[in-house]
Amino acid sequence: GSEADMDELWAEMEGVDDTVLRGATVQAELKKKVKLQDFMAHCCTSRHYFFAIKKCGATNCDICGTPTLPPEEFATLCRFPDPVLAGEHYLPFREVWGQETSEKFRPSLATAKSRTDTELDGVLFAAKKETVRAVFHCCECGKPRCIHSLKKLKPDEAQALARAREDHLYVCGAPLAPPDSCLAGVVGVRSGLTCQSEVSRHYFTCKKFPNVCYVCGSVHSLDVPVELAERCQTVHPVCAECKAGGKAERVRGEQKVGRGRKRKHG
Repeated sequence: GSEADMDELWAEMEGVDDTVLRGATVQAELKKKVKLQDFMAHCCTSRHYFFAIKKCGATNCDICGTPTLPPEEFATLCRFPDPVLAGEHYLPFREVWGQETSEKFRPSLATAKSRTDTELDGVLFAAKKETVRAVFHCCECGKPRCIHSLKKLKPDEAQALARAREDHLYVCGAPLAPPDSCLAGVVGVRSGLTCQSEVSRHYFTCKKFPNVCYVCGSVHSLDVPVELAERCQTVHPVCAECKAGGKAERVRGEQKVGRGRKRKHG
């Protein structure tokens, strides 16, 4: 939005919690704002696909105040619904409008059996760092997903993959290319991925791509403790926000001292 839109937004924010500073909006700081968190829990619906705000409707509410709309008009407002699956298809919007819904049927949240194999046109093979050819970033969670191929890509296949990466909105768990593409049966991604899946070890071990947080895919605040880097053969970083949420670096090959010399494990 424009600068005027941002000014208007912050004017509204001050009415919710005047302790929130415009230059301090990282999640770790916002979680400390009591009034804001009360407002979020009371009036907001936060989903992967949307964020909605609706007053409770009570007169003189201490958190959101009295609605400005006439009561009969306010009563017609509904919270935005989530996708709802019925059999193999999602219900039309008009059928779920006004209903209480959840993220239970969110496509990218669908549970799938975790596998370390990669599927190419129905054929499974063990993914290795040597089979990584490229990465696609999920358009929903933003995490990089390794694209594997048993053989080095031919020039036309590499060009087709580059075009697909530019034109195709990849989502975790979705096929990379249509069945009639020259990439069908040539490249694949690990089976069973969802947006909750961590960034694969192959992303780091192939040493072709920049470091990211293995939990959320962020490229920011990835400082690895020096002592940990010296003690472990491999350290996959975690961003400051995920670390504040209880996550730690993913390590392998931790060195232990025994009888005067170091021995590697992992």
